[in-house]
Amino acid sequence: MPIGPNDRCSCGSGRKYKRCCGAALVSAAASEERPAPGTIRYAFEPGTYQIPAGFSPSIACLELHADGSQNYHFVLVRHAATELEELASQVAEGDLEQAFAGGTAPDLVAERLKATGYVLVENPRIARDDP
Repeated sequence: MPIGPNDRCSCGSGRKYKRCCGAALVSAAASEERPAPGTIRYAFEPGTYQIPAGFSPSIACLELHADGSQNYHFVLVRHAATELEELASQVAEGDLEQAFAGGTAPDLVAERLKATGYVLVENPRIARDDP
């Protein structure tokens, strides 16, 4: 049975799903509130991962902390290379949307993504937008 937005989150935080893992599609920058002290909230961000053959769709799972900090929890990459970065990003967005169909906890979203061909990247190289 799918979890509703006002149900308690399945991650055990005690918060409503819409204010916890259900908000995972919202990027960290657009997050409207910080999680309560002692809790962790997750955000999934679609993107691309550069490989020798071009770009592959990728999805990063970020841990969002009460102090406003964030860190990469894991990165998944689907090895379906394309020369166009924009196309790989669009594929990642669509795959993430499908994984969240019905709304689920972050670990189940990751499992759905793995079932569509995403694999965990050990020690990913993260490109920063910082000047």
